[in-house]
Amino acid sequence: MVASRKSSHRGSEITLRHAWLAALGAFAVARREAVTAADIAMEETTSLRKRILAVAGDAGLIARGGAITLREKIEPVVARFSAEFEARIAPVLDKLGVPPNLVRTPRKARATKKSSNRRAAPRKVAERARARTNR
Repeated sequence: MVASRKSSHRGSEITLRHAWLAALGAFAVARREAVTAADIAMEETTSLRKRILAVAGDAGLIARGGAITLREKIEPVVARFSAEFEARIAPVLDKLGVPPNLVRTPRKARATKKSSNRRAAPRKVAERARARTNR
């Protein structure tokens, strides 16, 4: 007969060391799962942010296109109305003696025209020196 080996483990006894090792293992697994969940949440947040920015950009472009289309439709109507109004009011202005304003400059052109005519006088060297000492 074969001699039986001695069993080094004492059976199914749970010691304090077993509980400590099980707690460490559970803590390591929970920590790993928490880090993984946080990484997934960050990736989802980044993905959602990119999608939101893309949708907002598309909406902005759609709104801009709609505004341009609306402008293209309205400008001819306004120009026609303006021409009709000027044609109807011209005889009245002639009777009142008001000369017709045939050449009209747009508002933006008038505003830039005024600002380009005015220039600041160059400061002299002595004035600059006085300004530095007065500070």
